[in-house]
Amino acid sequence: MSPMAPAGMPNYWLVYFNVDDVDGATSKAVQAGGKEMLAPMDFPGGRMSVVSDPQGAIFGLMHLTS
Repeated sequence: MSPMAPAGMPNYWLVYFNVDDVDGATSKAVQAGGKEMLAPMDFPGGRMSVVSDPQGAIFGLMHLTS
């Protein structure tokens, strides 16, 4: 687990969808009733965010630049 994960957090998996515009896709998901879990952010390989749908399913949005 990542050092950023809270103590006692169980292992998990997360699906990421590749999108052309992470910020736009995140905004569209929130407008459709989703919730932003992790705001769009840059990382060494591109840009990503994490959102949940109205039923609580969590997924990532990602755009790879390399």
